[in-house]
Amino acid sequence: MPVSYTGTVTVSGDGRNGGRVRSSHGELDVWLTIPKELGGVAGGATNPEQLFAAGWGACFLGAVRRAAARRKVALTSTAVTVNATLTHGEDGEFNLSAALNVELGASTSPPPANSPTPPTSSVPTPGRHATTSPSSSTPPPSDTLGGRKNMRLGLALPTFGTDAHADGVITVSRTAEALGYDSLWTGDRVLAPRSPSTPYPSQDGVMPRVYENHMDPLTSLAFAAAHTSHVRLGTSTLNGLWHPPLMLARSLTTLDVLSRGRLDVGFGLGWMPDEYAAVGVPWEGRGARLDETLDILETYWAEDEFAHQGRLFTVPETVVGLKPEQRPGPPVLLAAFNPAGLRRVARRASGWLPVAMPLPRLMSMWKTIVEEAESADRDPGGLRMALRVNPTLTKVEAEAEQFPRSGTLDQYVDYARAAAEAGVHELFIDLGQSPASLDERIDIAGRFIAAVRRG
Repeated sequence: MPVSYTGTVTVSGDGRNGGRVRSSHGELDVWLTIPKELGGVAGGATNPEQLFAAGWGACFLGAVRRAAARRKVALTSTAVTVNATLTHGEDGEFNLSAALNVELGASTSPPPANSPTPPTSSVPTPGRHATTSPSSSTPPPSDTLGGRKNMRLGLALPTFGTDAHADGVITVSRTAEALGYDSLWTGDRVLAPRSPSTPYPSQDGVMPRVYENHMDPLTSLAFAAAHTSHVRLGTSTLNGLWHPPLMLARSLTTLDVLSRGRLDVGFGLGWMPDEYAAVGVPWEGRGARLDETLDILETYWAEDEFAHQGRLFTVPETVVGLKPEQRPGPPVLLAAFNPAGLRRVARRASGWLPVAMPLPRLMSMWKTIVEEAESADRDPGGLRMALRVNPTLTKVEAEAEQFPRSGTLDQYVDYARAAAEAGVHELFIDLGQSPASLDERIDIAGRFIAAVRRG
């Protein structure tokens, strides 16, 4: 039945707010941290309308959703009405008081009083020959997109270009979590030649110059983990073949432990032979190298005593004491577009990492993965898709043949809604190739998630 939650929230210059939200189903305690980047002097906002446009309302709604999840209230729709007043102190700090009426749809009975907060859950990893769907502990998407199928939303960290620095990563990490994004993502690059041996896989074949300034993806995620509490942390993609598998296993295990089980491992094979030459790994035989790397990771994560003897790698027997927070290991998703790659996703991985393309083509490839999984006696319900979108934003609506390579923000919002309707499990946007400033990208990210969630 529909339930009305009402509450008063006070926000001060230290970025901390809190309040109690009351309803016929009992009180929900709502506490969250809102970074200054979303408002006040640092965000350039000078009135309540700007503040909420930048995401204050989304922050509050996200906190209410999380609190409702703890009380086991299933949310099916959201709307928010805001009445706010804003004052600035002489020291530049801000003070905001807001009375918010949040309309939520609840499909469960009233939660019991004093119900305990369950422990943070993690996404289970289907085994190599898994035949069951993910358990009920899998974290659900944070919203329902106006009645459409559930889809999680993510945002790429600024690990390329001029904003690839500590403040940039902190700002985007905290802001994304406050806005209600479900995940943060990084990519992988070790070279940025002006004339690569193979054209960049884009319409014009030109490698974006933002890649000249690139951070290590796993170190960046560890840094983001230290500045967030619940968003998941993914790579799309990490070129795992550039690392000795044993060292890769140790790094990924450490990151999953330090992030308290928030890691999603996304592997790709890359497109540029120059990078393989630079790290001393053969370009040929990448598929076989990936398969053996996956063998090592699976056994390393699962067994207390580990050894490996394969065609490419030998690991002497050792005791493995450090285990990932997520058992049997963090989810492993693969980027793939050819038949052999799609077959590997279906038979070995936890999911697929495609890039934005016309949805009929995308879902046709997903159908192939589902059919391959069924033929391998795996339950396709245990697989998921995390769709990367690299928006090139235009002021004028793009023609159909140009989209989703480029288009207006509204077009990308419509694309996300249609993807949710089609059954995409997660979609994340990477604004790193945009010429916009960091503040402008944060504003775009806020408007994007607000519009998609609004349905």
